[in-house]
Amino acid sequence: MLNLFYLLSHFSSKAEMKRFASADTSVLKLHYEKKVLYLEQEKKTLQKEIEQLRCNLSNISSTSDDSTQKLKENYLQKLTCLEAQDDIQRIKTQKVQLQQKIKQESEQFRLWKASREKEVLQLLSVVEEEKKEVAAKPVPEPEKTTEAASVKPPKAEECDEGEDEDGDLKGVL
Repeated sequence: MLNLFYLLSHFSSKAEMKRFASADTSVLKLHYEKKVLYLEQEKKTLQKEIEQLRCNLSNISSTSDDSTQKLKENYLQKLTCLEAQDDIQRIKTQKVQLQQKIKQESEQFRLWKASREKEVLQLLSVVEEEKKEVAAKPVPEPEKTTEAASVKPPKAEECDEGEDEDGDLKGVL
């Protein structure tokens, strides 16, 4: 039973997350791998103890005296406790693996986001440079053609306008 309390106090996830909040992913990976190995060793120890208790339980004779019955109940109680500890160990191992995965994915996302932000800043700087280049170029004035300057408006005598014999304007429908 003391083993269970030690494990519960030993694996304080909030404290661990704060401790490794700014750690590199390789450090985190190493830490969690060690933790998983420790939990797996603890699980094996518990499984051996469970098997030993089961073996002892089967070896107890089926006599009905009180000491044998108490011993059998004691073994059953220890067996139940150890099986519960085994379940807790399995759950903690899964928790550690999930925490490790979450940490790695958040680091990957942080790196991806930083990369995209850098890309956006580079594109913005290119756009700003292009704006500066466009603003620095002088606006060319339209060229005057010599034909337009040499064309003179037609004289009044050259126009077809005037009145015909009915008094209507010529050239107008």
